[in-house]
Amino acid sequence: MSKILSEPEVPSQIYEAVNNDRLAVFMGAGVSRLVGCMGWDELAKNLVNRCFSTLKDGSKNKLITFKEKETLLYLRDKRKIITICHKLLKREKKEEIFYEEMEIALKFKGNISEPNIYTNLVKISALFITTNADEHFDPKFKAQIKYLENDFLPSRIYKDTLYHIHGSITNRPSLIFTLPEYFKRYNLQTFKDFLREIFNKYTVLFLGYGLSEFELLEYLFIHNKSENVEVKHFMLAPYFLGEENIMEMEKYYYDDMNIQIVPYLKDDLGYEQLNLVTEVTQRA
Repeated sequence: MSKILSEPEVPSQIYEAVNNDRLAVFMGAGVSRLVGCMGWDELAKNLVNRCFSTLKDGSKNKLITFKEKETLLYLRDKRKIITICHKLLKREKKEEIFYEEMEIALKFKGNISEPNIYTNLVKISALFITTNADEHFDPKFKAQIKYLENDFLPSRIYKDTLYHIHGSITNRPSLIFTLPEYFKRYNLQTFKDFLREIFNKYTVLFLGYGLSEFELLEYLFIHNKSENVEVKHFMLAPYFLGEENIMEMEKYYYDDMNIQIVPYLKDDLGYEQLNLVTEVTQRA
């Protein structure tokens, strides 16, 4: 059984990938949380509360009743809640409320303190792919930021570039946040070819993903599974001391996708430990 360390050993394949310009870093919501952004669960809750406090156009009735509010909050799928709230607000011509909550959740145009996790990540020689829509990593890349549908082509994969595959808050039409939009994007052939190229030819390091959020990529990953068995992918995953059994069970899930868990302890600093872990990783 693997031992969980506060600062995990960096797998040799990551060093090799950096040296061969074949490292791709995928960043999930856990990374954005470290600079003050909300998670999808908080955004979903806030949207439900806004729907409950907002009146229908020309009426004294609220968009949703208390019973409907409690029912929505009980749903486990946060993407489903966000989709429903968006549809409700759009139907009442109050879509701007939705974007207000999105911008609050993502600290749009807000300042973040330096140094932070992005200070470490930008030192890694890699291409960067994020499912986050905030713009806080963008200044590290100047013009090398991609978020439009026609940016995601297998012929346009460049190192030291940041790809927002779910769009950017800086460009509302690019955002992918409702279930229909996810399905459309994930079934787009050029987009699948883009990711297949990465999974086949790059070593991928996943940061800031939990089991629930990884479902966003699961369909995509399985249907674009690397044909090159020599290419190994890795996920930095936090655990408490004594959770070795949980870690071993989660390995069953990731093994089928050729992903190796790189565990680290969160006992002392919680999820902030990822900051220290990326300091170790950037030495690659």
